[in-house]
Amino acid sequence: MADCGYCGKGIRFGGIHDWDKKYCSEACCSKGKLVRSTYNILPHKLIKEEALKIYNGICPICSGKGPIDVYTSYRIYSIILYTSSKTIEHISCVDCGIKNQKKDAIYSFALGWWGFPWGIFLTPVQLARNIKAIYNSKIPTEPSSQLEQHIKSITRLLQPFTFCPLNSLILHGVIQENFECSHTP
Repeated sequence: MADCGYCGKGIRFGGIHDWDKKYCSEACCSKGKLVRSTYNILPHKLIKEEALKIYNGICPICSGKGPIDVYTSYRIYSIILYTSSKTIEHISCVDCGIKNQKKDAIYSFALGWWGFPWGIFLTPVQLARNIKAIYNSKIPTEPSSQLEQHIKSITRLLQPFTFCPLNSLILHGVIQENFECSHTP
């Protein structure tokens, strides 16, 4: 099972191929293209500086000290013939990241089994992915490439607008589309 090149969701069948990436939907494909286009537009130094600001900031979940990074958890739920699985990325401190991974593992354990056939087969996969993520979670020594990718996608969407501090956008839960900045004439 391949993962979406933008959101990380598992792709069981089909998917959209674009260059070396595979996406779960047209929306993810277009967002992935935007992220890739920022590699040539934004100075790498600017991305590194913003990532370092977020990394050294406070946790948006518990308001504790960092380091702040991206932590991934996996969730599944099933009802009879319907199964939904997704990958969730949390920008937080390592403790909050692990708490979210544990919560999603418990959620999946409780609600993942109830669908046929995918719930029965995919629930152990999502549980194993969460357990692996929990045991691989460690205090980062520097900002991850995932954090830089989040910054690139947010910055690309903000280009037509005046400067909005990326750190405050992420820390206040504004992810990609929901931001308020004054438009430049």
